[in-house]
This record gives sequence, C-alpha cells and structure tokens, in this order.
Amino acid sequence: MRFSTTLIVLGVIFIIGAILSGCKKQFSSFSSDRSAKLLINEKIYPIELARIAQEQEQGLSDRTAIGSDGMLFVFNSPGTPKFWMKDMLFDLDFIWIRKGEIVEIMPNVPRPQDKAVQLPIYKPAQQVDMMLEVNAGFAQKENLKVGDKVTLSDQ
Repeated sequence: MRFSTTLIVLGVIFIIGAILSGCKKQFSSFSSDRSAKLLINEKIYPIELARIAQEQEQGLSDRTAIGSDGMLFVFNSPGTPKFWMKDMLFDLDFIWIRKGEIVEIMPNVPRPQDKAVQLPIYKPAQQVDMMLEVNAGFAQKENLKVGDKVTLSDQ
C-alpha cells in the first residue's frame, strides 16, 4: 500500500511539473527552438521566428520584454497582414519586408493605454512577406531605412 501511494504522489508531481514547464515555455521571453539570425546592413541580429498561425497570433503579447532583438513574422505568401497591439506591454517599431528588402518602417507603435478602447489596426501600404517587430526606437538607433537588404538565416 505504501509503495502504490508513493507512486501516485510521484506521478502527480510529475504531471504538475510537466504542466508547469509547458506554461513556462509559453510565457518565456524567448524560445530558443524558434531562434534565427537576421542580417541587415552587414549586422547580425538574433531574432525569434513566428511562422505558424498560433505563434503569429500570440506574437509578443503578454511579455515584458522581447527577449532578443526582435520577432520576425514570416508569411506563406505576400499580402497586407493586419496587426494590433492587443495585450502588449511595450511600444514597438514595425519593419515591413518584401523579397528581402525593407519596404516600410512604422516607428513607435504605441502599446494600448486603455483596454476598453478599440485598438487600431496596423498594416503595410503594400504587400509584404515578412514583418519584424522590434522595440520602439530600434529602427532609428540602428539606422534602418527603406531599401535596406534583409537576409534570414535559421541557425
């Protein structure tokens, strides 16, 4: 009887640990299994990739920091994706990319100040195949501009 009780307790502890480790990964600031490097202006930036719908929907919401230099959203085909700042805790720069070139920069996109207000929708003026979210002011600090070449390198 004592042995089976010990097994049950250990099993419950194992299950709780597995659940908590899954939650930790979901809310961690940077997921290494989605890491890559982005080359812009001969400088390499560590970034996190968001390729599938679930990753793109979550984006940087509910995080207190990016955890890398940015999050790169990679789309299956060119289009004009729509973004909002739902549950964002810090301001961002949006860098829109098409065919390996920056085509538009939206600096200082503000986080929501009031959850009751309808959030604005942000989208590029032209079709893109990627979008890089970085901390507000990053594009200016790094002297990024329209026409800069962008190369993605999975690690």
